Amino acid sequence: MGVSHLYPVKHKNHKNAELEHRRFFQYPPYGKLTAIRLSGLREQEVIAEAHALAHYLRELISQFDSLKQAKILGPTPAPLSRIKNRYRYHLLIKATDYKVINFIGSKAFSFIKENFKKSKGTLDVDPYTLL
Repeated sequence: MGVSHLYPVKHKNHKNAELEHRRFFQYPPYGKLTAIRLSGLREQEVIAEAHALAHYLRELISQFDSLKQAKILGPTPAPLSRIKNRYRYHLLIKATDYKVINFIGSKAFSFIKENFKKSKGTLDVDPYTLL
């Protein structure tokens, strides 16, 4: 039995406030997210490649009216910014439509594959955590 059973009204108010917050900012379940994580051995290289990717994606969004509802957040250091001697940065693609987010994600994947030699990249659709 969880804490919500002991404090049902407080839990319900917190849940409603959290859902309203998510609705306002278009976070799941009201919006869609894809996390892009970049990692590499040299922090400055990872930062430069993360900024290059963000610039590419923002330019892509600006070229198509159908993508304008999407936003690129970041890049920022990942909450666990260094694991096993690899520096980690992430970006988020935020949109209300899976078609839009999948299109941008596929373009991001292609850009990483074609242009990044030093950093590794991963995409996580509807990430459970951003760590």
